[in-house]
Amino acid sequence: MKNLCFILSLLSLLLASCQRDETYSIAHGSGGGTSTPSTNSAVVLTSANWRFAVGDAGNQRNPNNYRQTFVDGSDGTTSPIGGTGLSGVPSKSSSYTLGMATSTITDTTSYCYWAYNQYPPAGLRVGQTLTLKAKVKLADVQGKGISLVIRGDKGTKTAVIFASTQDIQPIRGTADFVEYSVSMPYTQPVDAVLLYLVMMPKTTGTVAFSDVSLQAN
Repeated sequence: MKNLCFILSLLSLLLASCQRDETYSIAHGSGGGTSTPSTNSAVVLTSANWRFAVGDAGNQRNPNNYRQTFVDGSDGTTSPIGGTGLSGVPSKSSSYTLGMATSTITDTTSYCYWAYNQYPPAGLRVGQTLTLKAKVKLADVQGKGISLVIRGDKGTKTAVIFASTQDIQPIRGTADFVEYSVSMPYTQPVDAVLLYLVMMPKTTGTVAFSDVSLQAN
């Protein structure tokens, strides 16, 4: 870590209460997507605004050889996991599937994620709740596992409001698509809402995300 100040200006610490070797940081997503939904509705998350990245002290070395997969699932027949079908899995909230995988851990601090950055939903008021939902399919996911993260940033302050499934709802093993969610009370106005689908450090296996949505209620 040659330039700590520069890195800290780009990254925010996730779950600072954890021990040092159990924490990781996520940089801002670059999607810049916008939405104008009515309150109490799902935000449409445009596929083009998702960005895949590898996190490791602010660089993109990818020492664990993380692999990304994007599949147009509009016909509901394909998945990043072995080409298996999505039979019975609704695809109304998204027509795409996001995937990521690795089989070897060389660097125990590295991780990978899909990120989505957008303005807060139109009409969102303090006192309401934002909920990130995703159907998750797992193939031999071992280690710390998968995490869904929702974060709000205000000006130069990152994670002024924050929620994650980490340490609350384990997402690992092998399983067909199951819906998971994480909710964040909207306790103060923010300038940006960032969504993350994370393969946490020390994790191997393959994961696919479908029907990802953000709801305000």
